[in-house]
Amino acid sequence: MVLSALLAGGAAIGVVAFGGGHHNTAAPAGEITLVGRGDVAVTVGGIGHVATLTGAARLTVVAGGASASTSAQTAAGGSASTAGGSAREVPADAVFPAVTGHVTHLLVKPGDVVVAGQPVARLADDGTIATSLLQARSDLAAARLELAQKRVQDPARGVPPTAAEIAASRQNVLASRAKLRTVLAGPLPGDVATARADLAKARADLATLRSTTPSARATAELAVQTAQQKLAAVTGAPEPTELAVAKLDLAKATLDQETLLAPSSPASATALTAADLAVAAAQQRLADAQASGTAADIATARADLARAQAEREALNPARPPTAAARTAAQLAVDAAQAKLDALLHPPAAAVTAARQDLARAEADLAAQRAAGSHSSRAAAEAAVTAARRRLRQLTGPLQPDVVAGAQLDLRKAQADLAVLQQRGAPASAVDLQLARLKVDVAAQRVGLAQQLQGMQVVRSNASGTVTSILTSEGASADATTPIVRVQDLRHLVVTLDLSEFDVGRTRLGASALVTVDALGGRQFGGRVADVAASGTDNGGVVNFPVTIALRSHDGLRPGMSARARIVVRRVRAVVRVPLAAVRQAAQPTVMVRGPGGRLVAHRVVLGLTGASYVEVRRGLRAGDRILVPSSGD
Repeated sequence: MVLSALLAGGAAIGVVAFGGGHHNTAAPAGEITLVGRGDVAVTVGGIGHVATLTGAARLTVVAGGASASTSAQTAAGGSASTAGGSAREVPADAVFPAVTGHVTHLLVKPGDVVVAGQPVARLADDGTIATSLLQARSDLAAARLELAQKRVQDPARGVPPTAAEIAASRQNVLASRAKLRTVLAGPLPGDVATARADLAKARADLATLRSTTPSARATAELAVQTAQQKLAAVTGAPEPTELAVAKLDLAKATLDQETLLAPSSPASATALTAADLAVAAAQQRLADAQASGTAADIATARADLARAQAEREALNPARPPTAAARTAAQLAVDAAQAKLDALLHPPAAAVTAARQDLARAEADLAAQRAAGSHSSRAAAEAAVTAARRRLRQLTGPLQPDVVAGAQLDLRKAQADLAVLQQRGAPASAVDLQLARLKVDVAAQRVGLAQQLQGMQVVRSNASGTVTSILTSEGASADATTPIVRVQDLRHLVVTLDLSEFDVGRTRLGASALVTVDALGGRQFGGRVADVAASGTDNGGVVNFPVTIALRSHDGLRPGMSARARIVVRRVRAVVRVPLAAVRQAAQPTVMVRGPGGRLVAHRVVLGLTGASYVEVRRGLRAGDRILVPSSGD
């Protein structure tokens, strides 16, 4: 295979033209070349860089967050911003710590060869992990002590019972058993007699309550109202109207007295008749007052009668007032004065009597209401029902619920005794299992704390060579902070970007040729090891990362630039000619030297066109001599 055919520029697709013929032309300047067989290949490629197999990818590290793997082309595009913190990209072969702290010792330097698991740095966290380990060990010791104690005596069950507690619990069992026997034996005669007496009394009380009528309550309410009015009349301030009337009556009686004593003219017959009627009416009022009125009412009636009689006598012509008339006038004045005094100053005896009457009336009304209320009757009826039920329980057949209640009391007493006897005993199987589980959890916490303590030693995650130190002693470190970079220099690759047009023709395992100018143009063979499934947009140009694994890497170092060509199509052992030998006119032709040494143009049918050679499918044979024009022609 001729590898030099892969080193020229971009691929070109040959144009196939059918036809043939021979034409004599003037001999141009150039070189006569022998047509032979060989390979023709189409390649794609570009400029890439030498990297380690792990360094071909990079990590996007978010401060305070997790890391995400990205391609080398993502790294070339710059850092990205993600939610939760700023993102930066670091090499995928960097070594990170697993815990948070600060770097106390760096244990390697650039150029050191390390193996996987070898310590490269030490961290410290000011005793946080050590404190957690101490607490975890303390919790483990407490869990083990609790398990040992529960195996002997469960603290949750309390201290062992005393002899007095056991005796009291047993006595309760005996009492419950005796109660059950009593229930099963039936009631005593005395209890039956008492129940019958209670039923009779409840029935009598209910009959008494039912005898209360609404008319009796109405009468009691009217009596209360009357007593209240009477008390108000005796103790309250007199009504302004009554006071004015009393004062008017006094003034009128005084005027009548003065009029009686003054000379008067003879009266007419009509006046005499009216005076006689007034005397008769006053006599009737006095009789009514004496029958049901108060002392003031009687005095007023007497004064009215005396005044009426005096007025009648005063109508007699030319006669001076008699002694009776004078006495009547004086009595009218005295009665009016007494009535006014009674309004202004009621007597204490009358007030006391009125209050007593009101209290008695209210008590009678309360008794009537209590006796006739719905709740009282309901309570009385409930008492009769309860007494009847009690008597039926004593005289009737034994009730199942009573027996069940006595049996339940006995079982409860027996259960209380059993619980009391369990105090101070070892824990149950379930409690012991829970205690063992606590011990296991505490032991796991101790192991986790010890593991975290061991993680304060940062270890290399792969074998290789320390190529750079990425932090310094005293610096803070966490799971997103790279410490050192360990690269596997025994497995080098070349990474490059292909356009979206070229990557579609690139397949895994395709042959590639890498040229490194820094090594004087040395060439290294390889194969495509990885083709990215997604590309990155760089200013409108979409590129796809491709990784080429090298067969040898003597003299190569990570970071060197390299030109790579990847074979995307190849034909082997075909008739081929240099691209410069083909003239592209209406139809492709090649100048062939005939037997006489003359150059004759042969029409050819071309096949695959590579970077330096093109396949000739028809028109030439291996061994023909052709002209390869010089570059100036």
